[in-house]
Amino acid sequence: HLQQARIPSGSLEKVSVPDSGPEMAESQVAVAPVVTSKLSVKAPEFYPSGYNHNFADSSFEDEYDGYLTLAEYVQDFLNHLAEQPGCFETEIEQFAETVNGWVTVDETLQELVELIYQQATSVPNFSYMGARLCNYLSHHLTISSQSGSFRQLLLQ
Repeated sequence: HLQQARIPSGSLEKVSVPDSGPEMAESQVAVAPVVTSKLSVKAPEFYPSGYNHNFADSSFEDEYDGYLTLAEYVQDFLNHLAEQPGCFETEIEQFAETVNGWVTVDETLQELVELIYQQATSVPNFSYMGARLCNYLSHHLTISSQSGSFRQLLLQ
């Protein structure tokens, strides 16, 4: 058992501690050896249950050339974003490039706006992702339509 010793307040003495200034502190810093780990971010433990490894590895943007219509491509991408919102940053640029190549007339621009609006208003929890997508596309779509820009059509 530890017992606490009581020291009368009048008998306290100063204890001298060796100076540990900056030059002393520098020499005491130990450099930790570099540890190489065998852990991988692709380890199965790091994926949520039900995660489709093949879909992520094949990369969504490489698959667009198999689609027959803009609607199929956009709907598949919107579903992909709804399931995996974390991929927005990595895949939005390629999506915008593809859509820029596809949307060349007023009708396809109107169709794109309607598809995104429909998804953002009907799918639970997609409104924020839809807003991010609309914001990105309003700045990155190059088509200048007679009926208005992406943003103007969306606001209508």
